[in-house]
Amino acid sequence: KAKYLRAFQQGICAAKTTITVSSYMAREYLARFGGNYEVLLNSVKDPMIQSKRLGKNITLLFAGNISINRWKTLLAIGMALDNITLKGKTGFAQLRIYTPNPIDDETRKQLEKSSSIIYGGSLNSQELRMAIESADFLVHVESFDEKMKKITRLSISTKIPEYLASNRCIFAVGPKDIASIRYLQENNAAIVSNSEQPESVKNDLLRL
Repeated sequence: KAKYLRAFQQGICAAKTTITVSSYMAREYLARFGGNYEVLLNSVKDPMIQSKRLGKNITLLFAGNISINRWKTLLAIGMALDNITLKGKTGFAQLRIYTPNPIDDETRKQLEKSSSIIYGGSLNSQELRMAIESADFLVHVESFDEKMKKITRLSISTKIPEYLASNRCIFAVGPKDIASIRYLQENNAAIVSNSEQPESVKNDLLRL
């Protein structure tokens, strides 16, 4: 590991510029390795989708990878939505989940614990745009597992710029020290919940 880090640092210092996916990554790498950095986020060319007037029935949409235990955070949202619906806060509240890759049977079984979660498989780009148009809110989640946090801590999901360009309010759930969550929170770009407890998530959903 030490040999790899030395080679990594030598490469950074020899390069004119190192591209990072977040300012958080640039700052930490600068402190640890030196060098020069530029931040490059995912670029979105599509125009904003027309805004949508809220009705009594609410649809939230998550489109992305649910690996590294992100599904656990999605389940917490589903459980919170179950509670909101049971208390008559809305007609029905659904969380529609679309993933690029099939999910295993155990993960699907866990998600089925919430009656508010609808798993829809994968979508092509046109189908995804239609799904976003029909949604009231877009959902971004990160895992609260300490092991998984080490993987995502400095990365900003490529989905964030796409969500921001959609003209939809974003609901994000995840630890406050993960780059994607920090980015949304610091820029006041989403309603953010920093807890995976369904009761806390429910309160933030009601704010949404």
